[in-house]
Amino acid sequence: MQITITNSSQTKSNLVEFECQSGRAWGLWKGETPPTVGSTFHVEFDVPDTLTSWATGKQEAVASENSEPEGRARLTGTVEAVGTDAVVSLRMGNDLLLIEFTQGVELPEIGSRITLQASQIDIYPYFL
Repeated sequence: MQITITNSSQTKSNLVEFECQSGRAWGLWKGETPPTVGSTFHVEFDVPDTLTSWATGKQEAVASENSEPEGRARLTGTVEAVGTDAVVSLRMGNDLLLIEFTQGVELPEIGSRITLQASQIDIYPYFL
């Protein structure tokens, strides 16, 4: 996924606000060096939480629950695959995000659009 850094936290190191085709949110930068505001990167997202719930989603999106850096993130995408190990592949644009659910949680059906809430999005840059 391609993102542009739009802000950085003054209180927590490596916490950045980003914008992408699906919206705007805060995430924890996992690159070797901190990015500068206005820089554009190709990245992979990771949700370190093991999730316990999901809801039906409307349109693809990534957003923070509020404009504060410490807010929860909300991700909406289309389910591409559901593994027997409670891992769901979520399509957001041209990218896939692997989401782990707690064992025993009712998992969504392939093709459904779902919304998830996570305490954090980890951002891993890569270079083409």
